[in-house]
Amino acid sequence: MTRVYIEAKTFTDTEDPSRPRRKLLSLGMASDDGRTLYAVNDEAAICALLIAEANTSAFQALPLKQDPVDLDLSDPDVFPFEEIHDMFRKFLADTENPELWSREGQRDQHVIRELFGYITEAMYPPGFPAWIASVSERCARLNAASAERSPRTLDQAPPIPERNGARRHHAFVNAHDLMRRMHRADEVEQSLANAPEAAA
Repeated sequence: MTRVYIEAKTFTDTEDPSRPRRKLLSLGMASDDGRTLYAVNDEAAICALLIAEANTSAFQALPLKQDPVDLDLSDPDVFPFEEIHDMFRKFLADTENPELWSREGQRDQHVIRELFGYITEAMYPPGFPAWIASVSERCARLNAASAERSPRTLDQAPPIPERNGARRHHAFVNAHDLMRRMHRADEVEQSLANAPEAAA
């Protein structure tokens, strides 16, 4: 299995106020075999909501041009949506036995299915699983297990840090952060497996 970490940022397109639609803003992916992907949807350039809220952190993390503030369509990370979809499918197809992980797991899978139009499992591209595992849930379980052990064990395996820091709305940064948290979780899990049980 090759773990793939994915973060999808979205926005609500209100061009038709009677039918608001969730659309892809940016996509970040990283895998344990060293490959990465970052792409920004060029449709964000015409989203009135984003332009009106250009001071939000999600918008500021994008490649922008000034006067007026808008998405920089000349930036090499900006692509048409269909091209991003092709990049997503190719990333999975090029991954040996992909195992997808995201911050919230199944909730994120629902979002990705909605964004790319995967109405049924028959529409899934090769490598896209029926479920996505949650990094947050795994870290929470390991932190709870660590808390039940002795203080010495806790020193050896401190709690896994939550996501924080600058540019937290940057999908590429977030995908790498998920990978970092999972590698830390691997260390904690190994430490717990090697440590003696806490005294009753």
